[in-house]
Order: sequence, then structure tokens, then C-alpha cells
Amino acid sequence: MGWLWALRHRLAGRYVFYLLVILFSGALLWVALYPGARWLAGDLSGMDPPEKAEIINGARQTLIQSLGIFSLIIAAGAYVVNRRQQLTSRFNDGVSAMSSTEMVRRIGGINVLGEILRESPEQHNAVVSAITAFVRERTRSPAGAARAGRPDEDVVAAMTVLATRPARTEPEGILDLSATDLSGLRLAHAGLARANFRDARLINTDLSGADLQHALLDRTDLSEAILDGANLLRCSMRHTVLRDARLVATKLPRAVIIDADLCGATLHRADLTGAWLLNARLDATDVARTIMVDTWLRGDFRNVQNLSESQLLEARPVHDLRVGDGLAGHPQLVEHLGRHRMMVPPPEPF
Repeated sequence: MGWLWALRHRLAGRYVFYLLVILFSGALLWVALYPGARWLAGDLSGMDPPEKAEIINGARQTLIQSLGIFSLIIAAGAYVVNRRQQLTSRFNDGVSAMSSTEMVRRIGGINVLGEILRESPEQHNAVVSAITAFVRERTRSPAGAARAGRPDEDVVAAMTVLATRPARTEPEGILDLSATDLSGLRLAHAGLARANFRDARLINTDLSGADLQHALLDRTDLSEAILDGANLLRCSMRHTVLRDARLVATKLPRAVIIDADLCGATLHRADLTGAWLLNARLDATDVARTIMVDTWLRGDFRNVQNLSESQLLEARPVHDLRVGDGLAGHPQLVEHLGRHRMMVPPPEPF
């Protein structure tokens, strides 16, 4: 019955507060109508009673108007304080519910935090931090052990809140989802810019149309993931696994893709403008109509499918670039490769 006692204590405290407000307001009104009005009216000696009454009533009206404005200010301040207290109480209740052993209570707590996230910019960072910590705790798996099937419903609810959160300025690194296992998740058009997915498993996830700008995807397993139309501007993909992934019309300008595994991946019409594509595994990788303007290329491209001469002429190949026999003999391409053979990519952006 501890919760009942706490509720009674909270209600009793509120009743005492409201009673004090009423008493204070009544005392202030009495002072304004009587001593205050007479003081404001000034010296009334020598005046007839009707004149005195008229001047005192005018003073009372002035004071009452002033008190009305003052009361509005007090009421607005009380509303702000009360709303903050309610938000704090709801936040604590939501966090407490997320630690429940019951699935329904955990989802309810997540939904409460989602409402606070939409209502209160002041609580934004606290809510995002709480939910990301919940996701990390619920999706950790032993090293080398893969989870079968989709994530649990509470994890799906938590990720939905994060993916649809209002666009506000956030501190660097707040969306920390590193080393999580979110395989099978369906989050098309999710807003996950600057998310940290290092060492995470995102196998067979649907992130089509997602905003993953500046995301950290180092050592992330995105095998068989769907990233069609996603925005991965300036993302970091070192040692990332993208086997058999779909990246149709994916935006990858200035992305850093180093030592990644793209075997069997489909990059039709993907945009790699200014990207770093260095030492990746590219067996059966399909790059039909992929944009490679100023893309830094290094490694073995002999087994890449639908790689054209025009793509290589627009790119910036560096030393150790190897292409298939069908391309290696083109005179213009030979000259282009020779001119760039000794070039070194510029410093990586991060």
C-alpha cells in the first residue's frame, strides 16, 4: 500500500498549497479594497462624503485592475511550475514502467515518454537518452550470438519513438545504439541522423528512405538490409558488412566506405559523389548507373557487375586499383588510370 500513501501525501500537499494561495489572494484583495484604496486616494479632508466615496471607488477600481494583471502573471507562473511538475512526474512514471517485467507496462511507459518528447522540448534530451539506454539494454546479445526473428514489441515501440522524434538540436552522440541487435526491424523513412550503430546487427532491416546522415556504421552488419532511397550523406562505414544489401538510389555523397564487404550488394543509381570506396570486397556487386563523380576508388574491381568506362573516367582511381580485362584495354581509360595512379585520397572527413 506504499503507492496509496504516496498518493495521499501528494494530494495533501497540493491541497495545502491551494489553500495557502486562496488565503493569500483573499488577504491581498482586502488590503487593496480598504487600506490600499484609502492610501492611494490621498488626503480627503474637507471633502463631502459623496466626493470621498467617488475618489475611493476610483482608487479601488485602479487597484483591482492592477491586481488582475498581477493575478494573471501569478497564474501563468503557477501554470508553468505545475506543468513542469506534471512532466517530471510523468517522465519518472514512464521510466519506472519501462523497467517492468510486463510487456504491456513497458510499452505504456515508452508511449508516455513519446508523448513527453512531442510536447516538451526541455525534456527532449532526457527522453532520448532514456529510450536509447532501454534499447541498448534490451537488445544486447552475447558476442557471436545472433537473435532470430524481429525485435520484441517494446523494442519496436521504442525505436519508433526515436525514429519519429521531433527535429531539434541534439548533443553529439545522444543517439547511441551501438552494439545493439535490431535485425528484422522495419523502420522505413526513419529519422536517425547522426545515430551511432557501431558494432550493431541490422541484418534484414528495412531502412528504405531513412535519414542516416553522418551516421556511424563502423563494423555494423547490414547484410540483406534494404536501404533504397536512404540518405547516408557523410556516413562512416569502416569494416561494414553489406552482403546482398539493397542500396537502390541510395544517397552516399562523401561517405567513407573502407574495408567494407559489399559482395552481392545492389547499388543501382546510388550516388557516391565524392565518397571514399577503398579496399572493399566487391564480388558480384552491381553498380549499374551508379554515380561515381570524384569518387576515390582503390582495390579489386574485377568482379564488379555493370561497371562502365564512363563511371571510371568520372571517378578518382588511386594506386592498386584493378579492373577487368574488358575495361583495362580502353585507351582513354588507360590514360585516366595512369594519370591518377599515384594520387592519394585526401584526409578522411572523420
